[in-house]
Amino acid sequence: MVAERCLAAVDAAAVPHGDSPVAAHVTISIGVASVALDSASDDDVERLLRAADQALYRAKHAGRHRVERG
Repeated sequence: MVAERCLAAVDAAAVPHGDSPVAAHVTISIGVASVALDSASDDDVERLLRAADQALYRAKHAGRHRVERG
């Protein structure tokens, strides 16, 4: 999955984050969701964005630097 490759790339870069109380290096949290494009309506797009946003906040609350699926 692309999101997991992003996590691995951030890990490999090991960018220092000296001011962070959470981690010594920069971390990322990613929320993902999906919908079938061939039948997506405007309501589906709204639900998709809401699901991805909720997944992002679950990732942050679960310890950061992770992928959560909505």
